[in-house]
Formats: sequence, structure tokens, C-alpha cells
Amino acid sequence: MLLTLIKSFFDAIYLTVYFVYITPMIVLDIKFMMNHSNIAGYILIVCYEISIHTHFLTSLNRFNAVFFPFSYINTFRTRATVAYLIVIFIFSFGMMTTVIYGFGCQLEYNPNTWVSFYDVTIPICRWYAFYADFLKNLILVFTDTIIDVITLLKVQKMRKQFRDGKRSENYTKKEMDFLKQTLGQAVFYLMGYASYLMVPEMKSNKYVAFFMSLFSWALIAMIDGFFTIVYNSEIRKKIAFRREICVVSTVVSLNVN
Repeated sequence: MLLTLIKSFFDAIYLTVYFVYITPMIVLDIKFMMNHSNIAGYILIVCYEISIHTHFLTSLNRFNAVFFPFSYINTFRTRATVAYLIVIFIFSFGMMTTVIYGFGCQLEYNPNTWVSFYDVTIPICRWYAFYADFLKNLILVFTDTIIDVITLLKVQKMRKQFRDGKRSENYTKKEMDFLKQTLGQAVFYLMGYASYLMVPEMKSNKYVAFFMSLFSWALIAMIDGFFTIVYNSEIRKKIAFRREICVVSTVVSLNVN
């Protein structure tokens, strides 16, 4: 739960920056915001790095819970999980601060091309963008998917011995939903990385470049949460339960008044 909360928090910051800064900057053509877009770029990339690393840690969490249930209590107890998250924070902040402010690979919005990308004219920035950053995250996504599928297969095997009737159908639906969620997230991540790699080559058509870069990157952060809500019945129940509480409290308040 803690890992999901942290990932959702940084995804929310990511999308909020898009909503309150990137969108008005582009739509209203605000020069001041464009001149300082590197700050927004820094916040976005740090949030994204924390999010994707936390997503990977979540996959490891599920894998350990299924394959190593006895050691899982110690491996992913609250204190240990917090320690893992601190390492992720330090790594993400440290790495991106070094890349952006140390190497000068700032993510700035270019109003002429409608794209925000690393300055690939700088050799070290080009190397980082296409190899260190792209390949690292691509490996993480593939590894996430493989770990989740292996975990799911193990869970199915464990549950075969006591499945029957409606209970079997419920378990099968949950597992299929989890598989759809995992594969859906993986596909969109891969699409995002494919567009990421193609952005510098699309300067001839700024509309295509815009939708393949800024728009698609925001969509990835949004679609991740979308798949989680659509295919995770427990989260949907919690959302519905909170709505019921809000409705009941509102009715009670009106009756009292």
C-alpha cells in the first residue's frame, strides 16, 4: 500500500505540473514560463524517475510475497520499505540533478518545435538520452512485466488446489484483471519510450512531435493510474466506499441543519 501511495503521489505531482504549468505555458504562449521551463522539466523528470523505480520495487514486492512468504515479512517490513524508497529518492534526485545541472542536459520547451527534450547536440546528453536513460527504463519495463507474469503464474498454480465453483471464477477474474493491468501498463510504457526515441527525428512536423513527446508522456502517467483503477477491484471498492461516506455525511449534515 505504501509503495502504491508513493507512486501515485509522484504521478499526481507529474500531472499537476502539466496542468498548472505546461498546459497554460503552451496554450497561452507565456514567454516567461517558457524561459523557465527547465525548472518544470527538472521536476517532471525527477517525479517520473521516482515513479518508474517505485513501480519496479512494487513488482519485486509482489514477487517476494509469493515466492518467499516467510522472509517477505522482514524483507518488506515497513522500515525496510521506507529504506528502499529513500534509496530511490536519493538515486533519482542525485542522478537527474547531475545530468541536468551538472552536465547541462536541461529539459527546456522549444516553442519552435513544440517539444521538450534533452539538448542532443551535447555529446554526453545525447549518450544519456539514448542509452543510459532510454535503455535503463526499457529494461525496467520489460523486467517489471516478466516479474509480474511469473508472479501471476505462481499464484495460479498455488490456487488450483482449492478452486471450485464461483470462488474459482472470482480468482480467475482477479488474475486476468491483474494480467491485463500489467500488460496494458507495459504496452503504454513501451509506446512512450518508442516515441521518446523518435522525438529528435521529428522536427519537420511539430504537431506529430508534440503528440509523440509532451502529450504522450503525460498520457503515460495518466494511463498507469487508469489501468490500476479499471482492473483493480479493491481500489474501486475503496473509492466507492469513500464516496458513500461523503454522501452519507453530507445527508446527515443537511438533516442536522
